[in-house]
Amino acid sequence: MALTLIPISTNSTIAAGPQTPSCGNFKVTKNSSIVGIEFRKGSYQVNAFGISCKKVMGSKGLFAKFLKLKNNKSLPKPWRYLADAVGAPKFSSGPGVGFRVEQITSVTRSPTVEPPARANATPTPKPNPAQPPPKFSFKFNLDKSLPEDWIAEFKIIMKNLGEIIPISGEINRILKEPFMNIYAWNGNTKNPFRDVIPNASGSSISGNSPSNRWMVLEIPSDEFRYNYLHRYSVIVHETFHVYQISLSKDNMQPKWFSEGGAKAIEEMYTQQYYGRSDFRSGSTEVSASVISNPGLFEEYETSQQIDMNYGSSAFMVLALAKELQKQGISEARAFGMILKDFTLEKSKESDWHKAFTNIFKMTVSDFYQRLSKYPADINQVLPGTTLRLQDVFAGK
Repeated sequence: MALTLIPISTNSTIAAGPQTPSCGNFKVTKNSSIVGIEFRKGSYQVNAFGISCKKVMGSKGLFAKFLKLKNNKSLPKPWRYLADAVGAPKFSSGPGVGFRVEQITSVTRSPTVEPPARANATPTPKPNPAQPPPKFSFKFNLDKSLPEDWIAEFKIIMKNLGEIIPISGEINRILKEPFMNIYAWNGNTKNPFRDVIPNASGSSISGNSPSNRWMVLEIPSDEFRYNYLHRYSVIVHETFHVYQISLSKDNMQPKWFSEGGAKAIEEMYTQQYYGRSDFRSGSTEVSASVISNPGLFEEYETSQQIDMNYGSSAFMVLALAKELQKQGISEARAFGMILKDFTLEKSKESDWHKAFTNIFKMTVSDFYQRLSKYPADINQVLPGTTLRLQDVFAGK
């Protein structure tokens, strides 16, 4: 995937915040955009890593300079926007160096008088904290460039996932509408939805504000030509990210858990429904750093070059399941604790380290120490071939 949760984090509804001390707040005085990402008028908390706050903040700082770029002009080299990062919008000039910003207040307009509603018009329901939120749904926008058999299978997968991991209506307390658009097209075609999502490509959960997000599924044409299973598994991966957002109230930390969990469930799905998985094809790379320095995988900035297709993140998730099974916990229940219970716990405890201890009865440091005893080989931690996702999410 990726999770391109673009501005995915704010201090109020989005708990996947930075781990470095804040540089302070920066006031954006007018609605702006940086490389196509919207930054609405309001106050933003800025956190820097590997760079001084002085270089980022102020009228002459990097954030101000980026906001002044015209017509979605590219960032000055070597800076780039980390589109695949979960969390607040992130800008990086290299491994471990960059900053992120998250909106903490927005400027509201004075009340205006709305025109009378048209007859038979149905107003969009708005979540009320005192009432259950409206039911969530996906809206399919499937381009004609997609093969008919893919579209048919897409609908089957979405139906299955709707039964296995239904998206909680709580996500509507984050989104401005009780639905999420899915835009899908064949990669051999220019983005057919460019009037709506002009800079979209690849596969991700994207957006231009914390409350306005969509799923992008640009399926490479080679995946159709050579019948790659990824053309289907990516649907599972991205949908699971939406499940994570809804259950955790958008607390997507750490990166190895959010991406490793999504990679794990996509491979479990293909094993269950297609009888094969990339985990068993020999194509999953695991970095030696996952054993020697697993903390690197907590953030995108420090692991982007050593976590190809999130194989290393998935290894950590699978190894955690093995550790839980050593305690006499069934395989299905172990994965249920990881993919569901921990995700839910983060909605109550924003510090993911504490949430981790609450659910797994071990500290993160304890787990990393146990992880050091494993060889960096996905074959050593593979889930069983008969594992059913229905059992995982049923708490069995």
